[in-house]
Amino acid sequence: MGTLAAPTVEGGASFSPVRAMSRGGNYEVIATVAMSNSYATGGDTFTLPGEVSGKDLVSVEVLSRSDLTRWYEWDGSTSAPKIRALTALPNTQVAGSTDLSATTLKVRVIYAG
Repeated sequence: MGTLAAPTVEGGASFSPVRAMSRGGNYEVIATVAMSNSYATGGDTFTLPGEVSGKDLVSVEVLSRSDLTRWYEWDGSTSAPKIRALTALPNTQVAGSTDLSATTLKVRVIYAG
């Protein structure tokens, strides 16, 4: 399981996620996802920020999609979202149990207010 946290700034200090409202009434939170040390086939699950809990998830956009070795994407689930790790070959997931703990990703979580 990956973890989702407020973004950090240089020196390790953290700040609260910035929440922005769009014209359609949806909200956005930018956060950091730390991938797990044992990738689960199908994708690493992560816990949504507290302010999103109980609200309708619209989408998760991975902003830092590549670490130059792999590609990362949201699996499309709004009930149990996961981040999938793909190899350079299209649509090929990395092997289960792969250690991705050194990987952190910026994501935009969009949810209905």
